[in-house]
Amino acid sequence: MPVEVTIVSKEEAKAIELLSSPELDQAMQAAFRMRKHPRVGGGLRTSTPGGISRQKAIYYRDLPVSTAFRLTVHLSGRWGQVTSLESPDPLVARAGTSGWHHFYCRFKEPGKYRGTVVLSADPNHAYEDPAIETIWDGEIELPVLFSVPDPQGSN
Repeated sequence: MPVEVTIVSKEEAKAIELLSSPELDQAMQAAFRMRKHPRVGGGLRTSTPGGISRQKAIYYRDLPVSTAFRLTVHLSGRWGQVTSLESPDPLVARAGTSGWHHFYCRFKEPGKYRGTVVLSADPNHAYEDPAIETIWDGEIELPVLFSVPDPQGSN
């Protein structure tokens, strides 16, 4: 696969600029929502030897500034145990765009899992898109619920 690499001196390299203000923070918070996965009503369910995988989607609309987020999911199960996992795929989007970003969690046991998806600014991921020079420097927390049915149908 051909790859184009540009090498510049340290003085010529541009750092990603981080932006934040009360108005921008409010606009960014309003731009994000958690919804059902767009391709399947309640979140795609896939059974694997390691458990059941469920998908969710984060929707964003008319971003006032570009974003580069690392996703972390904090979940508590029916006995109150807390699980944290980080999605391998960052959410990177340019200013003015709308779209969605899906992620999944794998569960070994049926039940309802409530939690929070945390989107944390990560300038390292912004470098993946050369058109992005500025990102929002903030964090968004979105509530999430996964319902994992019993494979035998008794849930």
